[in-house]
Amino acid sequence: MADIYDIAESYKARLVSRERRAASLLVRAYAAAYGRIKVKLDRLVKEIEAAKLQGAEINAGWLYERERLSGLKREIELEIGKFSDGAARVITSEQLTLFRLGFSDSRALVFAALESEGLTVEARFGGLNRNAVEALAGFASDGSPLASLLNEAGRRAGERARLELISGVAQGSSADVIAARVRLAFGGGLSRSLTIARTETLRAYREAARETYRAAGDVLTGWVWTASLSRRTCAMCLAMHGTVFTVEDRLESHPNCRCVQVPLVVGNTDTPPGGDKWLAAQTEEVQRKVLGDGKFELFKSGRLRLADLVGERRDRRWGKTRYERPLSAVSK
Repeated sequence: MADIYDIAESYKARLVSRERRAASLLVRAYAAAYGRIKVKLDRLVKEIEAAKLQGAEINAGWLYERERLSGLKREIELEIGKFSDGAARVITSEQLTLFRLGFSDSRALVFAALESEGLTVEARFGGLNRNAVEALAGFASDGSPLASLLNEAGRRAGERARLELISGVAQGSSADVIAARVRLAFGGGLSRSLTIARTETLRAYREAARETYRAAGDVLTGWVWTASLSRRTCAMCLAMHGTVFTVEDRLESHPNCRCVQVPLVVGNTDTPPGGDKWLAAQTEEVQRKVLGDGKFELFKSGRLRLADLVGERRDRRWGKTRYERPLSAVSK
């Protein structure tokens, strides 16, 4: 039969495909929201141009007159609020779908792992509580409602747009430059929303897998952190590749991480080679792409292992996460 890690990789490819479809929905919705805001922004830009031609001094005070600035900010927040409500529905629906996929995929991986060991023992999943896990749908990893989290991202984008408008006027920038800066600030809300969508839907998938592995704990030692071995994978995830955790452990990584858990049968110590070995076998071009020039030189000279790049932090909102440590932290 196919190698269990190949099976897991095929499941991950399906997840990426689903993620792209969901992201496409969010991008289209955000573009429509910006299109409506752009009408008011264009009107304000034309007003700025006309006022300049008439010799008016365009400054922050001018922007605050006649609610020019507050009106645009309210419009941005209104549109982002509408977008956030719709995005929360899309993400919640995707969370539920990925919960179910996580259950079915992880069960299939458990049975594949048992079969690869020549075992006929049937894993027991009686302890699985789907209702308890599915009750988390619509919530972020800190337990806050997704709509609230998305709205927060929207408010930040609205505030950044306001500040960019004031800054552009204060610097005497052209109307086109000001509009571009506001558009870029508004786009920050989309970037944040896509990160939330990817992180929270994959968390649902992983939590379903963890619940499955816990229920099958009598035949499993734990699970193996499995990353995609490619030049696009970050050094932190490559460092974690092949490491073993108990069935009680969560996969605590960074936002946007696509790594998955592969079950490890009791008595099996055959885990994939670590990311260090994979990276050492790659071309210099790939190594530089993954590490960057500074870290590459340390890695090449043997003064850096990928494990040295794994940092951990605890966030009041997000709990424990891992991140790639910067060159300044590992080159001392």
